[in-house]
Amino acid sequence: MINNVRSDLLRAMVCSVIASIRIMHQDGYQDMNYTNLFHHILSHESPRKLSVKRVTLNLKPKASAVVLGEYPTLITSDLNGHYHGKYKCIDGRGQGCVAMTAAAYVEIQKLANFVVLISDEDIKKIFTQALGFLKATTRTALLELLQIYHPRDYRGCENEQVMCVGVEDSWVVEAISRAIRTLIIVDGGNSPTAKSRIELWKEMERRGLLVHRTLPNPKILESLSLYDWREFLNKERHFLKIPRGSMIEEHQEGENTLRAGNQRIFAMGRNKNLLPGYWEIHPSTTLWVRDQHRINDVFLAHTEKLIHGTWKNIHILHLHEEEHVTAPFGWDETLPVRNGFLIDGTAGAAIDDSLFLVGGKSNSEEVLQLNLETEKWCELPNMKEKRTRAALVMKDPHTILVLGGQDPQTRNYLSSCECLDIRMLKPLKFPDLPYSLSDHAVTVSHQYIYISGGWDGQQSLGQVHRMKVNEVGPWETLPSFKIARFNHGMVEDSAGKLLAIGGRYKRPEQRDSIYVQETEKFTEDGWKSDGELPLIRVRLDCQNCQTIRSQLNPLEWFNGVEFQRFPLSVADLVRKMEHQLARYSLSLQGLPNRL
Repeated sequence: MINNVRSDLLRAMVCSVIASIRIMHQDGYQDMNYTNLFHHILSHESPRKLSVKRVTLNLKPKASAVVLGEYPTLITSDLNGHYHGKYKCIDGRGQGCVAMTAAAYVEIQKLANFVVLISDEDIKKIFTQALGFLKATTRTALLELLQIYHPRDYRGCENEQVMCVGVEDSWVVEAISRAIRTLIIVDGGNSPTAKSRIELWKEMERRGLLVHRTLPNPKILESLSLYDWREFLNKERHFLKIPRGSMIEEHQEGENTLRAGNQRIFAMGRNKNLLPGYWEIHPSTTLWVRDQHRINDVFLAHTEKLIHGTWKNIHILHLHEEEHVTAPFGWDETLPVRNGFLIDGTAGAAIDDSLFLVGGKSNSEEVLQLNLETEKWCELPNMKEKRTRAALVMKDPHTILVLGGQDPQTRNYLSSCECLDIRMLKPLKFPDLPYSLSDHAVTVSHQYIYISGGWDGQQSLGQVHRMKVNEVGPWETLPSFKIARFNHGMVEDSAGKLLAIGGRYKRPEQRDSIYVQETEKFTEDGWKSDGELPLIRVRLDCQNCQTIRSQLNPLEWFNGVEFQRFPLSVADLVRKMEHQLARYSLSLQGLPNRL
């Protein structure tokens, strides 16, 4: 029965828009209007599910049906950087960004009686919340006039106007085929799949099959309060860069997308298939960003971020643990380095909202500080010696310590260290290293500063030393590595044991260095083998999730140093209660109850 109906529909000829439709039969034809056609389909369709096998879609240029309507319209935010309200968007995945762009477009155009197709639950949640909050400020009830479906739940004949919001690849063909006359597509993001879709839309635009409109920083979103953004819209996805103020952000208090108490280790390198990128190698192996890199780049993992510095740019990826199944992604942010500074053999470290860059081949004495929230660069006092390929660590929350390296002009290897109080901009004394070296690893653990391995100009080194954080020497000698290495990483595992991971090995008689696959763990009996890496050509950093604000410097290392906390002021409490009372009615319509 249903096959006969399908055959009738395939032979349907549209004589005018909706007013008159003819269904061809063997004995002639039958005149119908649009409503009767719809009821004809419903009354003749079989209730049994069809058994359809997966086949290749026919892409012949010959049209099988003609629908009179409008060109599809693609709506995106500025693909080169944009804001939602007053806050910069850092959502490379696209969920939060696409949801807010769609909500703003609905309000600006006053769209009503549209079917909105959304396949992602996060997008749907943010989209409906945003429209609910805008209703309270604009006094328009557009949310009640929209029909929101997952593409699998929408037949496609009920409405002439369809909006597709960030529909995933697996549903995009289904979604756009549901439109009868008007189709609006809202899309964006830096993930490989999102970029692929954007390229498809651009090609359709180039061929004249689609109209592309950019929605640059819609002012209507500025009517949303800071409370709306923090407590609801940006609470889970963190797609906006919202500066911290007097109100405490929840994710800074430990309600974090990263599992508290677990250690995560990240590496910059290639896997055994030579696929380059930025990987998580513990507790599981995940490629987060597929991108090229150099051995002289800066790579850090810090407070839910992967930070990569190369040449004139800083790239940042904001981590959400549950998204490892959909990785890899593109970088969320690209920040230009201050003019004249090149990242090449530069050392880097991060704490709280600050990133520090020290030395390098072209700027060997310079020290820069980047505020990751405001994106402002600050020049700190120059080092006394020129350095490249040095090691940098936060000695405490207010002191940076640079160790060793190489003078790029004389090519001499250095044993000297320099210490700077970043509050007073005052240099502090610190004892020299036991020997001259570069490309070594440094970490702070259990009130000790550890240095290990390195390169002395002829061969890789295996020595390991440590010193109390608040002492001025001497260095204590520990057992050496089983495999001497440089360009490696040294981190603390979840049990408090030190690990030496990755790096390269070379002896004077060798022409080329060898990448080290074996990981070593420090035990009471010295360094022991602890398995092999899933990657080769590795440079790494770690992220210890036991502390949220500063994962490189757990609180117990700082000997009583207290971090300032910002309680809610009376004015903040009053504003919060005003929002709760003013919008209480929204919770009755399916929005989260704020009380």
